[in-house]
Amino acid sequence: GISESFDVATDMVTLLTIENFTSIALDDETQDVVVLFHETDSEKSRHLAPYYKRVALRFKELNIESVRIARYDLRNSPLPRRFESYDMAIPSLVILPAFSKFPPFRFFSDVFKVATVMQWIETHASVKIKLPELAHLNDEEKKLFKEQIKEREMHRMQKEEL
Repeated sequence: GISESFDVATDMVTLLTIENFTSIALDDETQDVVVLFHETDSEKSRHLAPYYKRVALRFKELNIESVRIARYDLRNSPLPRRFESYDMAIPSLVILPAFSKFPPFRFFSDVFKVATVMQWIETHASVKIKLPELAHLNDEEKKLFKEQIKEREMHRMQKEEL
């Protein structure tokens, strides 16, 4: 599968540390903060990175400012005290809704793909957002996707005629 690292300079993903976690993830009640707890050198984390970076990019491209996509590297910072009582698998994805920064926290437990993560955020965000159809795709990708669907449908119909 695809495997990448995060890059502070080019990603749309906010890097959280023990020093800034409270001010960014907990104190800001205007934003729903989605946090990926990961370990830089973990193969599982590296496999999630391209999808998670894409989630952050799509929220930015859609101009949804009420959602902050962040990550917390447990190799460089200890687990924040609020999460110490959780037996978290690493990597773990959690949402800290704008109006509810206290336990119980909501953890993502579906297939980690861009569309499913975006839909999960839409469902659990305190600041209500409405994602467009195929929100995980930009306009050019939507066009290509719809063309591909048409081609598949035509191919299926041709096979049925035989």
